[in-house]
Amino acid sequence: MEQKSKFALNQCEAIVQDGFDSLYKTLRALEVIDRMKLYEDDYLSMDQYMQSKWKNNQEMFSMIEKIKTHKI
Repeated sequence: MEQKSKFALNQCEAIVQDGFDSLYKTLRALEVIDRMKLYEDDYLSMDQYMQSKWKNNQEMFSMIEKIKTHKI
């Protein structure tokens, strides 16, 4: 592999790793919010919280649901 290609691959792999790390942190935070019912002061359910608070990220949360149900 050319030096330039190897460099580009290493950069892309670092970005992917950062993304995985961020996704893991996001999922863990949502798990804590859900398990401890931290949304209850303002929302009736976790679903309502997710839809209201994070409505602009609906596609991402659809992917999370697929991951949780092993559909990806």
